Amino acid sequence: MNARPSYAQAAKAQMRDTILDAAYDLVVARGWAAARMADIAAAVGLSRQTLYNEFGSKDGLATAVALRETRRFLAGITAVLDQHDDLRSAVEAAALFTFAQAGDNPLLKAVLTATDEDGVHADLLPLLTTHSEPLLLATRTVLAEHLDGRWPEYDPADVAAAAEVAFRLVVSHLVLPTDPPDVVAARLGRLVARFLTPTDGAQP
Repeated sequence: MNARPSYAQAAKAQMRDTILDAAYDLVVARGWAAARMADIAAAVGLSRQTLYNEFGSKDGLATAVALRETRRFLAGITAVLDQHDDLRSAVEAAALFTFAQAGDNPLLKAVLTATDEDGVHADLLPLLTTHSEPLLLATRTVLAEHLDGRWPEYDPADVAAAAEVAFRLVVSHLVLPTDPPDVVAARLGRLVARFLTPTDGAQP
């Protein structure tokens, strides 16, 4: 049985989340280059030194913000995939979820695309490149592991390739949309379903 966190641990976790929330808001509003540690500290009523003690540097805080958004995104992807037993519908739903998240989450969209209309968020891509697993790699891995676990009849190498192609096409749509998201998602579902062939030769 897991031990419950102590009051001190819970308080520290809450403080950390409050800091990350404030940093997220400032980054989205101003861009990372213009967001100052002093402003983030003031927004949560803490000293700037407290932020440095907790995250080490501004880059450390940037990484923490990006990693939290990444974890939330990947948890959402996994939850969506778990709701589907059909391969095609699972991929389609995952694509739609990503489109919706990118529309609702300016930080995620900026990290995915490294571009935006006004240039405010163009400096956000490095937030994830400072970590050993960029969002693309992490998302591809989660998608491939899920598909391989739910449909073991497909070759794992093909599943990994299909997951990467699907995610890259999703990002391509975010950068330069040419069709409605539901149309693109349905197209991706068909593409992956047709690409993957059961190793025993039987049709899915």
